[in-house]
Amino acid sequence: MAVEPDLTTGDLRFNVWLAPTYFDREIQSNRDVQIAALIGAMGRVPLLDQGEEDSYAILSHIRAALNQAGVPAWGPELNAEFDPARAATAIERFHIRPTPEDAT
Repeated sequence: MAVEPDLTTGDLRFNVWLAPTYFDREIQSNRDVQIAALIGAMGRVPLLDQGEEDSYAILSHIRAALNQAGVPAWGPELNAEFDPARAATAIERFHIRPTPEDAT
């Protein structure tokens, strides 16, 4: 998997590239892959130029959501504390369901 920002659309988007073998399994609707892609995208956010960050309103919404959740955001003084996985899962909640073996 590779995740790269796409700044050519006028809005911040991320392109996600997967190995061709993943498409055989209807992977586009798989939540595990979606969360992994979101983690990859969050890992790229601190690498955006400051001017790019200021150009995309979504980033200020993400920063506000992280601040409200008490999760460190990105920034020159915060990058050592920024955890893309923690940030992604603070924004996009997911649930772990017990397997049938765990239910007994």
